[in-house]
Amino acid sequence: MSDQQPPVPDEPVASQPPPAPPPGPVTAPYPYGQPPLQTPARPQAIWAMVLAIIPCLFTWIAAVVLAIIALTRRKDGQDHGRGFAIAALIIVGAWIVIGLAVAIIVGVFSGVERDSEGSVSSGGRVDVTDVKVGDCIVDDDIEGETSYTVTLVPCSESHLYEAYANFELPDGDYPGDEKASSLSEDGCADRFESYVGTAYEESELGVTYLYPQKSSWTMDKGVTCLLTEDVKTTGSLKDAQR
Repeated sequence: MSDQQPPVPDEPVASQPPPAPPPGPVTAPYPYGQPPLQTPARPQAIWAMVLAIIPCLFTWIAAVVLAIIALTRRKDGQDHGRGFAIAALIIVGAWIVIGLAVAIIVGVFSGVERDSEGSVSSGGRVDVTDVKVGDCIVDDDIEGETSYTVTLVPCSESHLYEAYANFELPDGDYPGDEKASSLSEDGCADRFESYVGTAYEESELGVTYLYPQKSSWTMDKGVTCLLTEDVKTTGSLKDAQR
């Protein structure tokens, strides 16, 4: 017989439960957790730019409001159309500048008043194309300069020039500064006697003229002929026979 003993079975080992998953973020319903993401304001920014283009005070106000909303919500990391919002504000600003410029121009050029016969009764600045026969001009820097506006006064007030004729140069391409000046001088000489009562060659009065430039040729071909005594005077030179 053998002295060996049968092997003793190993003691059973207790099974271990699987490891627990790592803790994750705890979610909670709003308002106790994180607030929901804001709705992107990009559509408002686009509408702001569209409304800014329309020349209307109410649409400008709406455009500014929508643009401000878009700009104040851009800090949450979403695309709220910042470029459209800024463009809307720039467009509204441009409209305002244009409006102010127009208001200033209208204010400057609305000073001239005429009586029932068309004579200037209250002076002011006008475009050179609005000078009429019989108007008196007080400016002393017309000759040799490019003038776009002039100051009219009643002829009873001190002035340097008096308009005595208006006519247009022939149609066609711009003839050049020298030719345009020559045509204007000839046209003013031809019309001198009918206004003053004395032939151009025999008069003691001086003549100058406002004539079109190449930059304005497509819109304005008019010439305005001006009388002058070379010093400021009062009264009209019509039928002066001098």
